[in-house]
Amino acid sequence: MVSKKMTELQPWECLMKRIVWKQLGDIRDKKILDFGSGIGVTANYLAEHNDVTAIEPDADSIKERWADNQYTQIDGMLAVLFHRKMLHPPKKVSAPYRVETFLKFK
Repeated sequence: MVSKKMTELQPWECLMKRIVWKQLGDIRDKKILDFGSGIGVTANYLAEHNDVTAIEPDADSIKERWADNQYTQIDGMLAVLFHRKMLHPPKKVSAPYRVETFLKFK
């Protein structure tokens, strides 16, 4: 786990994240899934006031993850979420589907 500051990101990446976070508004007391969390910059940011689960299939990214705030980090792919019963598997799928379709919202 790595403690870093936004200024350590590339300027364009820092700006992009700040713009997205501003558009999201003040999110608090939610359960959030960050699928494809990379090094965890957004998961870490959102974990300050939320219950965040981050999933990332690249083990090298997880080794470099940001973790100033506490969140659950899962090393794996979509199948891991089905296995952990965090998602409802589709009964029948004839076209590509989005993860959000199967999330359990509480």
